[in-house]
Amino acid sequence: MKINNFSARIIFLFFTVFGISAQNNSDNYWNSMLENNNKEAYNTFINSDKDIEKSIELLITNEILRNENGLINGSSYGFLAKLMKFEDFEYYMYALWNDPFLFDNYLKNGFYEKNIKAVRDLEVSKIENKTILFSLLYLKAVVERDSKNLVKYNETIKEIDAIKEWQYCGVFENLNKSGYDTSYEPEVYAKNDKLFDANSNGTINWYTPNKEFQKEPYQFFTNHAEYGYGVNYAQTFINVDKDKRVQLRLGNSSAFKVWLNDVLIYENDKDVDTDMDAYAVNINLLKGTNRLLIKNAENNGMSYFIARLTDFDGNKIEGVTYTNQYSAYNKTTISAVNPEIKSNSIENFFIEKLNANPTSFFYKYCLIKTYFRNQKYEEANVILNALIKTHTKSSLLRLLKTYTNSFEGDYNAIDELNKNIFLEDPDYYYSLVKKASDSKELERMSIAELEIYLDKLTNATDSPILKYVAQFVLDIRNEDLKALKATMNNLSAIASDRIFILQKFIPLYDNIFQDQERSISEYEKILEKRSSPSLLNGLVRFYDKLDRKEDVIKLYKEYVKDFPAENEFLFTLIEKLHQYEKYEESIPYIKQALENYPYSFKAMEYMGNALVQLNQKEKAVVFYQKSLFYNNANNQLLKKIETIKRAPNFLEKYTENDIYSYVEKERNKNLKNNYGTNILLDSKVYQIYETGALKAKSVYLYEITSKNGIENYKEYDLGLSGNYSILKSEIIKKDKSIIPAEKTGSSFVFNGLEIGDVIYVDYETTSTGSGRFFKDFVDSYQFDSESFCLKTSYTLITPKNLDFNYKVTNGTVAYTKQAEDKYDVHQWQLISAPELPKGEDYMPISTDYARYLHISTIKSWSEIANWYSDLVRSQSVFNAEVEQKYKEIFPEKDVLSLSEEERAKRIYYYIMNNFTYSFVDFKQSGFIPQKPAKTISSKLGDCKDFSTLFATFARRAGLDVNLVLVLTSDYGKKTLLLPSQNFNHCIVKVKLNGKDQFLELTDKNMPFKSIPNSLLNATVLEIPYKVEKNKEYNLFHLTNMDGIPSNLISEVFIKVDENKTQNITINSKITGSLASIYFDILNQDNFELVKEDILQDFNQRIGEGLVLDTIQNISAQKGAEFLTYTTKVYLDDKMNEMGSMTFFKLPIVSHSYNAGIISLEERKYPIDYQSYENSNFYNSVYNLEIPKAKKFIEIPEDEKFTYKKHSFEVMYKAISENQLQITIVAATDLSDISDKEYVDFKSYVEKVLKSKDILIGYK
Repeated sequence: MKINNFSARIIFLFFTVFGISAQNNSDNYWNSMLENNNKEAYNTFINSDKDIEKSIELLITNEILRNENGLINGSSYGFLAKLMKFEDFEYYMYALWNDPFLFDNYLKNGFYEKNIKAVRDLEVSKIENKTILFSLLYLKAVVERDSKNLVKYNETIKEIDAIKEWQYCGVFENLNKSGYDTSYEPEVYAKNDKLFDANSNGTINWYTPNKEFQKEPYQFFTNHAEYGYGVNYAQTFINVDKDKRVQLRLGNSSAFKVWLNDVLIYENDKDVDTDMDAYAVNINLLKGTNRLLIKNAENNGMSYFIARLTDFDGNKIEGVTYTNQYSAYNKTTISAVNPEIKSNSIENFFIEKLNANPTSFFYKYCLIKTYFRNQKYEEANVILNALIKTHTKSSLLRLLKTYTNSFEGDYNAIDELNKNIFLEDPDYYYSLVKKASDSKELERMSIAELEIYLDKLTNATDSPILKYVAQFVLDIRNEDLKALKATMNNLSAIASDRIFILQKFIPLYDNIFQDQERSISEYEKILEKRSSPSLLNGLVRFYDKLDRKEDVIKLYKEYVKDFPAENEFLFTLIEKLHQYEKYEESIPYIKQALENYPYSFKAMEYMGNALVQLNQKEKAVVFYQKSLFYNNANNQLLKKIETIKRAPNFLEKYTENDIYSYVEKERNKNLKNNYGTNILLDSKVYQIYETGALKAKSVYLYEITSKNGIENYKEYDLGLSGNYSILKSEIIKKDKSIIPAEKTGSSFVFNGLEIGDVIYVDYETTSTGSGRFFKDFVDSYQFDSESFCLKTSYTLITPKNLDFNYKVTNGTVAYTKQAEDKYDVHQWQLISAPELPKGEDYMPISTDYARYLHISTIKSWSEIANWYSDLVRSQSVFNAEVEQKYKEIFPEKDVLSLSEEERAKRIYYYIMNNFTYSFVDFKQSGFIPQKPAKTISSKLGDCKDFSTLFATFARRAGLDVNLVLVLTSDYGKKTLLLPSQNFNHCIVKVKLNGKDQFLELTDKNMPFKSIPNSLLNATVLEIPYKVEKNKEYNLFHLTNMDGIPSNLISEVFIKVDENKTQNITINSKITGSLASIYFDILNQDNFELVKEDILQDFNQRIGEGLVLDTIQNISAQKGAEFLTYTTKVYLDDKMNEMGSMTFFKLPIVSHSYNAGIISLEERKYPIDYQSYENSNFYNSVYNLEIPKAKKFIEIPEDEKFTYKKHSFEVMYKAISENQLQITIVAATDLSDISDKEYVDFKSYVEKVLKSKDILIGYK
């Protein structure tokens, strides 16, 4: 297994970098440069009387400082020749490979005269390190390929010692990187005599790629790219003459794993691009045949790898041969293979240099750049972050930081870094060059501003191309065509070998000057000496305009001849042949593409297209069906197949045929109803295809029976998206005439709608799944309605013997099943269903009382739990930024010495206090959370982002924690019954002191362990962090949740003065989720707003007429389980007099019950008590004091009432003749009240309301 020496190396770097922070750097030019004083830095350096040719450090420093001053057009004179004179120059060359003074960033900027010359001038004979030698040889080869010298290219790559005999297998699903940990069958089965399930990508097998690939040292899965990102496998069989201890060296573009003889010997979970020999592991090869297997789990680019077996110094080993043909191989154990991870020799070179020179920025820079070669962003960040702490505004360091952020995929951080560079160092060459790519900013500038900017740009660098590009922009803005043409001519001359410039500017001769011939000649000139698909396509567009079809075909055939293994070039040629109706001629090339990659669904479809045109439709259907099997999202292909086969239209067959006759027969029969509408027909037909594709047809007929119906349906929105077709949207008038609706998308306006009209809506949809459940079908359908429904029909047409589960809730619906060709037809129908009772306040959601059909083909909830586990696990990345925040939360050395509750509480309040909740449902991308580092940097997230962040911290802190998917309680208890992905929220479950604690993380004001109403009785599914195959996970409801209850505690002092004014002081204590809103109110910065909100709150509780005096004694610190505050108000004109007696009603400050909950004499629906009540307990103590000369007339008796778990009690206690204490205590139960229980409950509430309507009298 992998031996993790990464942590040790990080620690070494940490102490090396941080241990020298107090030391002085004697090289003042580096300090000046890092303070953005680049001119001063360079002047200091060149005036230092140092002989740069005698020191490789000084020689390269000169180039770095030149670059930082905008001298980026190659190196200084004679630099390479001088560099090669130094011992170990190759290490510096490797580190600074992509700097402008060496080879530049050729992947971005391409090859051109200066970097081509640099590549060719470097002498491979002087290089000893085999990694660097072969890297340079490959670069030399690529330069020759780019220059159309394929003979030289092939000769050069022959010299590279790498394994070139491979079998491939792919593409397997890699949904959000879950494929890395998914064990697909090629990992244990090496033969090609069976098909493997690739999940949503069909079934595939091992195959041998085109022999051209067997020349290549780098193995690219380019032909697999049509599937998008995924998991690819490669295997080779190694024959060894005797047992050997060797070194396996690897380069890779993906997260990957490597097995030898079925033993895992190396794994890397970071999806980054590397050069060859980025990773090394010493292993034992056994005499005989050994199987080497590589798994690439790609998620962000083109997948490739390179593997070399060498001795410990990187030299070729003897007695070893390779084959891509299966052979029985040795089976062994990990102890026999004895894998030993080895560090990178080039990185070690600079680590040793830095260890010897710990204050040297030069060696830090070289080591950072060495890490960049293999995108080792964590190691690079250790050095960079320490430097940035000292030089906080350094543009160079910020620029380097954009690379590590890019490798990590944090593009928000890149934008922020760039903004800071532009703002704080506007004259830095990078700032000026980068602005040139912002077309909106250039358009915004006035001519005068543009001239100033372009002057700065041309003076900031020595790049002649940038200067002419700047002049081009100015000429365009000035509309000076003469000057523009001269600039373009100069640009074409100076950039005659710069492909990325030419591809943008060559078409402009035609677009601006209508000089088509000049554009053509420029394309032809460059393509004579350079290979460029983008320029080739540009030339083809002009040839097509001139109908030069044979020339186009000739160009594309040349590329196919040069690169016969690359399907991309074959597809381009095939498309052109089809465009020119040369179908017969295309077939050999399609066959070649399928030989290159037998599972190419593109090639299969091309073959089908060609065969159709050649009138071989039966053969075409075979290829179409194969293509659809591997690319089930191709709806157009599905239509082609059905058209050719003349397949029966099941959607039409199982829908009411003669709608107009049906309407005439059934209208005008049931004209009395609650809402002014009858549903004459509610029909849904689904057809599931073998590939998982789905077609549906919906037909609705609504009869308008009153003005209420007109108001409800005059505007109607289906809310459709995706692939749909509206077939009918019209009014069928009483006289049988038709009035089409005004339509925008799936929204309709029915003008002239009258009583007696029937609305007719008919539409079809097509859709396909993706991901793990691409073939699964999940749906629910409501049969009962608030309107009378003459016929509700739901038809599901499935491939024969397709298993699915279904449930009908809240009643029964008739079900039938019949066979139809290769399909089963399942039908549920409800005839003449009466309208449901009229709606009532606090009634449940419809899924809890109406008849619903629930369908799912997903076998179990464990499949959903394991799917989401795979989905989120790769996002829970604990990187340097997350580590930094973790240490801020837990500065203690021994985190485990803290109680579990304290650990969870700290993480909880860190999230509450530092982040803003995004109210967009599942903000980031469906169910996929952001990585914790992105949430931290953006300070914004949704429920799954915060839950993932909490869980990532909690696991590091030793807590047992899992994510939990939630369908919140406002969606009812029966909405989610069968396995599906239809959740709307995410929380965490953490084990505290042996008990499960569920935490809501999106309310930044809610005390820790509070229980919000949205979670109580919610439907949830726990998600394991790692999949346990034999463990089952099931849906459950959050009924008895452990946590802080929501209580409202009040102590009220009411003093009535001689003027009969009630002076009221209210001490409030609020706990649990109920406290959230009050935390928000009381922590507002504007105290006037606090008073306004609190006064409004008490006015709603007590009644209008209150006058606020003050609010004081506020204790509302986040982190507390409750808050308290004191409110002083007074109340005038609420007294009634009769003779010498005065009466007033007790101002009740909290209401556990009100009349709205029992406003009906009887109910047809239960009371969804959670939608009414949000508190568990009320305790209000009223201390009344009347003037001393007065006394209370009569003190009532105590009263107590109960109903099931509800209780209410009012108690009176005379303190003195003019002092009275009244205590009201209420305990509520949030369980539903059924319609049958309503009468008893109503009686209970009536007694409560009467009891708390307290009239105080005194005289």
